[in-house]
Amino acid sequence: MTALLFNIFLEKLNNKMVSENRKIILLLDNATSHVPLKEFENIKIHRLPPNMTANIQPMDAGIIHSFKCHYKSKFVKRLINNADLDIDIKFSIQMGQCQSGQHKSQ
Repeated sequence: MTALLFNIFLEKLNNKMVSENRKIILLLDNATSHVPLKEFENIKIHRLPPNMTANIQPMDAGIIHSFKCHYKSKFVKRLINNADLDIDIKFSIQMGQCQSGQHKSQ
C-alpha cells in the first residue's frame, strides 16, 4: 500500500464514520505508507510502538516462519539443480531450524 492509497482509504473511512455519526480509534503499525496527510474529524490515529507486530500478532510469526522455510527449501533445490551453470552464489541458511520447526519471534 502506498501513502496515497492509505490516505484515500482514510478519507473514505472518515466519510463513512461521519455519515454514521461514529468516532473510532485506528491502531497503526509503523509502516512507511501509514502516514496520514491530515487529521480526520471522526478518526483518532494511534501508533503502536516499533517492533510490536510479533507480540500482538503471534500467529504471523509462525506463518512467516513457514513461508521462509518453504522459500529457502525451494531456493536450495534450485541452486542444486543449477549447480552446473558455474554461478558463484553465497548464502547462509539455517535449515536445521526449518526442519525441526523451531523459530523465534523477532
